[in-house]
Amino acid sequence: MIERLRILLVDEDAATRRTLAAHLARSGDDVDLAEDGRAAQSLLTSRTYDLVLGDVRSPRVDVASLAEAVRLRSPDAAVVPMSAFASVEHVTAAIRVGVYDYLLKPVEPQHIAVLLCRVRERIAMRRRLDALRETLPVRDALAVLMSGGPTMASVNQSARRAAACDDPVLLVGESGTGRGLVARAIHALSARAEMPLVMVDCAHDPARLGVALFGTPLNPGGHLADARGGTLVLDEVTAMPADLRARVFAAVTQPGAPRVIAVSTGIPTFTGRRDPRRTELLSWVRGIEIVTPPLRERREDIPRLVEYYAQLASGIAAPVPRVAPEVMAAFIESPWEGNLRELEAVVREAVTRAGTSGVITREHLPESVANRVDRGSSLVEQVEAYERAVVRRALETASGAVARAARELGVPERTLRRKMRHFGIAKEAFRKRSRYKHLPVSVPRA
Repeated sequence: MIERLRILLVDEDAATRRTLAAHLARSGDDVDLAEDGRAAQSLLTSRTYDLVLGDVRSPRVDVASLAEAVRLRSPDAAVVPMSAFASVEHVTAAIRVGVYDYLLKPVEPQHIAVLLCRVRERIAMRRRLDALRETLPVRDALAVLMSGGPTMASVNQSARRAAACDDPVLLVGESGTGRGLVARAIHALSARAEMPLVMVDCAHDPARLGVALFGTPLNPGGHLADARGGTLVLDEVTAMPADLRARVFAAVTQPGAPRVIAVSTGIPTFTGRRDPRRTELLSWVRGIEIVTPPLRERREDIPRLVEYYAQLASGIAAPVPRVAPEVMAAFIESPWEGNLRELEAVVREAVTRAGTSGVITREHLPESVANRVDRGSSLVEQVEAYERAVVRRALETASGAVARAARELGVPERTLRRKMRHFGIAKEAFRKRSRYKHLPVSVPRA
């Protein structure tokens, strides 16, 4: 449901402007008035519109110039000329410059109602198409990046549960662990998928964050208005100034407000004397907490991720290069402090360097990863190094439970035990891992 349209009405006659504005306002829409093309262009520099109505009988309103100005500032707006002296030539010329419709004056109220209805349908259709374009790649990436081992299976289930409700969500994880992807997935799988998804970096410029979120007195709106009925993602929410958190909390708890997904590198805690009025936003967003684990805690997924990123880097038509066993072993053992973002960058670079050779070898890797590749090993030794790494990571994920590790690897338990004896790996070496927890982020009292 499109709650409110932003409309610009251009007409040199003051009485006509008032009459048409009254008709337009009856639908609860926002209407700005301009007396000529110059005034309209001035408004277009500071606001975006869904509908621009212009009386083209005045020599100071040119259809082509108005359409071009709208296209530059509000490319999705519907431009509708109005005239009491329209001719076939006038209408044809207007169509050539890409107008949405053409109204004959005097404009009847029922014509206004029909036009507004069609514009709302147009916006809804565009949003559905945008949502579809957004959802398909997100769901594809979600299937690859959030499935696999039990660690990400848990994240996947939590994301789907969050998508089924409207509660606020707190996503906690290191940079590069896919927090943005999880936020997009929650939106794409929710009932709000056809509505806007707005992502705000709270740490980029905290001093101007209030203007970005709420707009200004002369140009109200901002990200909160853009996200109406949809989802607002607050990245690095703990960087938001305390006073602004109180304003945002008041706004997002109103009817019709966007659903909030907060992103943080840690679970917020507070220093000094606690002030509930200033910290309620951070307490409120912890309704659902989802932790995205670092790549070092899901190494069993690395071979599948490498194949996925290689496919993306190669494109649809190009063949995907094979990854040499010793290189895959190095991928599995690398620390990946930059997590998924770093892994993707390394794989993309390796695919580019490999070119048409058909296989990614040590020479195609950056030094940080290449140094982990054993250059002097035979092919058999390289394959064994890769198998050893896979077995170790599977046992680490399963906390030493051989049967569980075998199920995750898709091999019989006796096969895994044989491999463990061959590599000299003891299940006792893998202590049960504690649940992944981030260090808390301290939020000072304002």
